[in-house]
Amino acid sequence: MREKHAGTNERVCWSILAAIYLILWIVPAMAMRGQLRIPYAGLGILILAIGASLVLVYMAVRFRMTWPRFFAFLLLQLYILGLYGLLYAKAGLSDAGGRVLRDLPSGIYFSLVTWTTVGYGDLSPLPHARLLAASEAVLGYLFMGLLVALLLQWFRGGD
Repeated sequence: MREKHAGTNERVCWSILAAIYLILWIVPAMAMRGQLRIPYAGLGILILAIGASLVLVYMAVRFRMTWPRFFAFLLLQLYILGLYGLLYAKAGLSDAGGRVLRDLPSGIYFSLVTWTTVGYGDLSPLPHARLLAASEAVLGYLFMGLLVALLLQWFRGGD
């Protein structure tokens, strides 16, 4: 009987995760269409991503870490990097020469540099997008720490 409930609980977790992934796509889409201000989109992504990471951590601890759960965690990270990259392309970035860049490759690059908290300094967010960059840096710290913790728990055998 317990195994039946464990399977049901895991399906509920995957359903919640799928819903969060869908909402994570809607928030930046609204920002791209001008229906939501860029800083608020960043806060929305931050809150939703923390929720998704908590679901994934709960699944890893409760049901043990598996390859599908690990790849779901990595996919969530890549997904969020891409969403932030889209928002940076919309908001614009300033290069060292003061030019404003609004292209997707620069947005993705800045997103990766911000996520990993490297901060080369060659690009910076425009003033209205600073809160967006700060929210991504917080997520980068959170997710890198969770990634290390999940890998350690997995390799130790979940004890």
